[in-house]
Formats: sequence, structure tokens, C-alpha cells
Amino acid sequence: MIFATGKHPLPTKQAIIQHIKAIYTGMISQQQDKQKARPEYDKYRRIIDIPSSQVDKDLTDVLKLLNDKQNKK
Repeated sequence: MIFATGKHPLPTKQAIIQHIKAIYTGMISQQQDKQKARPEYDKYRRIIDIPSSQVDKDLTDVLKLLNDKQNKK
């Protein structure tokens, strides 16, 4: 899928699943994940107009949810 600008393809479902598996298996730490995700998130945030103050909170919340789910296993 491509945004209306035609410049920014969305990540595929498979890419997202692989990224989540990398977090679960400890291949990348939360801090590395946040650093890696930030530039991509910023790019899409600007397109969909999410306030910049929300970026870190969103990334932190997602990582917390993933960890909480993993800890329940």
C-alpha cells in the first residue's frame, strides 16, 4: 500500500511480524527498537499528522504492551 503522496510505502504485515518476533526473542533491545523505530515513526507521523509529543509515548506504550504480553506466557 502507498500513501497518497506515492512516496511512503507502509511496512508489510510480514515485516511487522518479523520485527515483533525480534523484540520477543531478544534479538534487539527495547532501546535499540525505539531508536530504530523513531525515524520511521516520525516519517509516517508527519503524513498522518500525529502530534510530535505523542511519538515517544506511543513507542513506549507499544513496547510495554509487548513486554506485558510476553511476561504473561
